[in-house]
Amino acid sequence: MADTGARTCELFWLLPWWQHGRLCVGCSQEYEDEGQATARSPEEVVAVVRRASQDCRDRFGVYTAVSLERWGDPDLWVTAVGERWHFWYLAEDGASSFRSVGDESAEGSTEIIFTDISDIPNAELVSVAVAEVVIREWFEHQRLSNVIRWRAC
Repeated sequence: MADTGARTCELFWLLPWWQHGRLCVGCSQEYEDEGQATARSPEEVVAVVRRASQDCRDRFGVYTAVSLERWGDPDLWVTAVGERWHFWYLAEDGASSFRSVGDESAEGSTEIIFTDISDIPNAELVSVAVAEVVIREWFEHQRLSNVIRWRAC
């Protein structure tokens, strides 16, 4: 993946915190509850998503999704779950919503933070190679890639 020029993605993600033995997500005056970065290339998007997702997993036991448009409309949320990735597309103020389709035979689920902690079926996770193509297409054209299937939700 190479630098594509002037386009940037304003990345944003939520971070949880522990309060009274419970993992919380939302707005807090006391805790660092969000992360932000500006990506100037698809490679930077991949690197930030990997780091944010894994750091959250290491610290709190859950992965966090990264908004590629700082909660804009449309927006693509991306999570790196090791070598598998999850995508959630939102548009029209949430009226249009699609999630990635991966190996439909995959069992189990993974906890991911979007605006709250959600259990995402592992069948929605795609390979990192495919994820890089999806991210590149979003970065360059702000559209969903047809390299994976999408399901309405």
